[in-house]
Amino acid sequence: MSNLFNAENKFFTAVNTMADAVILNILWLIGCIPLITIGTSTCAMYYTYHKVIRCKRSSVWREFWHAYKTNFKQATKLWLVFVVIFTILIGDLKLCEQFLLEEQAMGYMAYLFIGMLALAVIWFDYAIAYNARIADNFKTTMKNSAAIAFANVGRSLLVLLFTAIAAYLLWLNPIYCWFLPIIAVALINGQIERVLRKYMSEEDLEMEVEYDKSMND
Repeated sequence: MSNLFNAENKFFTAVNTMADAVILNILWLIGCIPLITIGTSTCAMYYTYHKVIRCKRSSVWREFWHAYKTNFKQATKLWLVFVVIFTILIGDLKLCEQFLLEEQAMGYMAYLFIGMLALAVIWFDYAIAYNARIADNFKTTMKNSAAIAFANVGRSLLVLLFTAIAAYLLWLNPIYCWFLPIIAVALINGQIERVLRKYMSEEDLEMEVEYDKSMND
């Protein structure tokens, strides 16, 4: 009977994890309010999910705002660069769709821009995750995140799928923003972290392996 009210039992652990997830999602929404900080808030969310919810270290409030402040400059720069990329690709796609409606051959370029947009989304996801987990300058982050993403096609396609589903559901009903982002980050984190482990130092990898063992005990 005493185990029922033990804060370390599975029930209370699950409740605490869900509470942390809800809080983290709310913090993400608050951090996104200026819009220009969406990249920063997403980077902080990814970092906090991995460190607090996945690895059970520290607290959501402390780690989120620490990551938000630490990554503000570079994550904002990443976001603005990708906003420009997305805007150009979506604009070209809309133009080609108009050509398709007019039955012009140029319209078939729409499929090319759809593919390029998909690649840009994958690149963005990896760039945010890389920036959250690895301290590198802007140029190296952009270069390495692209190389890592396109060297791991299988997991990158899953990352794209999770992102696309989340974006589509949010487009259908914005009210999902109260819980869907944290679910998407959890799914994406599960894929990208498996990829990032391939590029970690031996010391960092040993720490990750020890964590996995402790979670399975």
